[in-house]
Amino acid sequence: MDVCFLGANSIDATGTYLRGDRESPIKSALIQRASRVVLLVDGAKLTHTAPVKLVDLDALSSIVTNGPVPAELRERGDALDVDLVLVSKIKH
Repeated sequence: MDVCFLGANSIDATGTYLRGDRESPIKSALIQRASRVVLLVDGAKLTHTAPVKLVDLDALSSIVTNGPVPAELRERGDALDVDLVLVSKIKH
């Protein structure tokens, strides 16, 4: 698999988290097979926590979010060479 687009319930400077472990085996298998892992995460999930760790931050290739991104997450992502893509709402 070339690219895995992934969702999570929360993310911080150490990794991504889920509310429960039901999704974890499937998402973990996809992550292991992908050459790139792109996390798609709403900005609100950057300030929440969840109990089940899915993967360390260094397993991600990119994070796509509408932010704002906490400084600690931004700095850790930069150190691990995780691309951060900030998107904004498109106005019609």
